[in-house]
Amino acid sequence: MRTAWLNVQNGPTGLCQCCRCCCHGLRAAYELDIPNALARSNFVPAVDSERCTGCGSCVDICPMDSLSLDGNDRAVRNPVRCIGCGLCVSACPEGSLSLERVAEEQVVLPPETYTGLMTEIAREKGRISFYK
Repeated sequence: MRTAWLNVQNGPTGLCQCCRCCCHGLRAAYELDIPNALARSNFVPAVDSERCTGCGSCVDICPMDSLSLDGNDRAVRNPVRCIGCGLCVSACPEGSLSLERVAEEQVVLPPETYTGLMTEIAREKGRISFYK
């Protein structure tokens, strides 16, 4: 059975770019104190503070509220809340944001197959305190 949320290497079935107001998955991730533990990406936004004008477009579009403006009106990212979706990059009118690959030791490849995904989810459940 194929569903629209599978993130696997062989036969991925969808790419989510929606918002937490209508997507239950993003809403659940948002409610966590550490959403990137649930939704991981191999990319993170990098801010070019020289080009950032502090318009707040990235802050407004971020589905996890991981971006804010510092005292100098420059965008800063909270790495614990950021899921690396890239919506902030697409919203920046100045081009001051870009996606960069995480360090090689942090790269996480999605499982190859649906069975691998379900096995990984089952394995992770044993490590999460609210399942104990």
